[in-house]
Amino acid sequence: MMQRWRIVITFVASLNIAAFLLQGCGGGDSPTPTPIPTPEPTPAPTPGPAPPGPQLDFVPIRGVTYSALPCTAKDSTDLGACNQIGVPRPGLDYVQEGYSAMWGKDGRDDLGTLLRLGANSVRVDSALGLESTKDHSAFLDRAQELGLHVMLGFHTQMACPGFDCFSAWKRAAKVGLSKGFKSTNSSDWHPSVAMLILQDLPDTLNFGGGATPDTCEDDGKTLAQCRVKAVLSAMDGVLMAEKEMGVQGSANITVAWSSDVKNSIDGKVVDGIGIYGFQDMVAGVADPGIADYKLRSSVQDFQKAFDERWVHSIASNSNWAYVQEKVGDEYEKYNFPPKKWFLAEYRATGMSSAQISQDLQSMVEEAKKGEHFLGANVYEFQSNYIFPQPQLFGLFGLGSQSTGQTKEVCQEDITTHHPSCAKWPVYCLQILKSENNRARDVATAWHGSADVLHGQCGKLLSKASVNSTDNSADINSRSTSSKQSGVRVVI
Repeated sequence: MMQRWRIVITFVASLNIAAFLLQGCGGGDSPTPTPIPTPEPTPAPTPGPAPPGPQLDFVPIRGVTYSALPCTAKDSTDLGACNQIGVPRPGLDYVQEGYSAMWGKDGRDDLGTLLRLGANSVRVDSALGLESTKDHSAFLDRAQELGLHVMLGFHTQMACPGFDCFSAWKRAAKVGLSKGFKSTNSSDWHPSVAMLILQDLPDTLNFGGGATPDTCEDDGKTLAQCRVKAVLSAMDGVLMAEKEMGVQGSANITVAWSSDVKNSIDGKVVDGIGIYGFQDMVAGVADPGIADYKLRSSVQDFQKAFDERWVHSIASNSNWAYVQEKVGDEYEKYNFPPKKWFLAEYRATGMSSAQISQDLQSMVEEAKKGEHFLGANVYEFQSNYIFPQPQLFGLFGLGSQSTGQTKEVCQEDITTHHPSCAKWPVYCLQILKSENNRARDVATAWHGSADVLHGQCGKLLSKASVNSTDNSADINSRSTSSKQSGVRVVI
């Protein structure tokens, strides 16, 4: 009998204990246990630098303007690293060897990223005229290794006294040819160089050395005369530099006119958008005196270079349908063929992702017809936080995490040529998660990929972080520690 009671007591006690333990699972006042968080998925494997490949066809042009100032939004605020009084900003000549940590295969491999996006060419402004001591061949060698074509731009704001740009452009070309822009195996420009862009928006008269619209009119000249004189003299200087350096010169030559509405210097084009500049060159080459300019080169050599090497181009904020109507549909009317033309800068201001992809696809299809249009350069590789526009145009933003450091990079005063040099951090690249993802838009149009790229940060930025014009607090307060911020640097 005692044994039976012990069993009952033991059974009841067990039930009480079980009930006590189960109180947190249903009723009672005990707190609900915190669930175990689901771990984030493992990031996709990161590709290494892009491998070498064959030379790509230059047409249709699928280019990107390589602007890659190594300044984050935080660096660009008041008293930030790139915005301090008396401290020069990073040099704008990105072709110099010191920036190889950004574009080289042993660094962030930006040139490889362009290739993976589907580009076949890269435009680099201010590659000539701002730096005269550093090697520039490594950039061109890497581009050639990848099969990319390079469009080399002269720094437009060089000294151009009285709108005669001959001396500054001649010097810049000779220095460039002696610092890596000349082929080591022939008497020509480096084989990757497909285009020389003499000036960007010369019709705005945005030159150094006191050459402004006011000084033009004070000298009794028309604005058309001053802009045409500037272009003719710049081209004259480059041709003379080629001659003195023993370079035969086969690279195409252009200037990027604005899409403002203007009349051509000879009045043949009235209220033309961009095409006024095309006619400016036709009239100016036929008679340089129309712009009050006297050639230093022989007339025969100058006209031969124009006939064989010149390509017309404009920069535009507008969509392709508008550009095609205002430029493409007018091209034959003014007898510009057989010369070709292209969009030296496609900004796509305020456009949706769908519009950008459609425009780029349509431009490729138009260029494939083999008629007059060659393609377009997309503006720009990386957002510039120093001068934020109503929107930042970069295919990429910059993360807060440094992947390394540049070597010494320099920029010279346009008058004294005295250099200011420094080293700068190199940051990982950020792309947007969804809307306004320009890298994705370009890759979609050009059948490339923007999914996972060498040099890309591990986390994607929100729209506000990349495209905000007020340098949001999210960016400025972002931790610089990869452990604290959760950013995984891909390099």
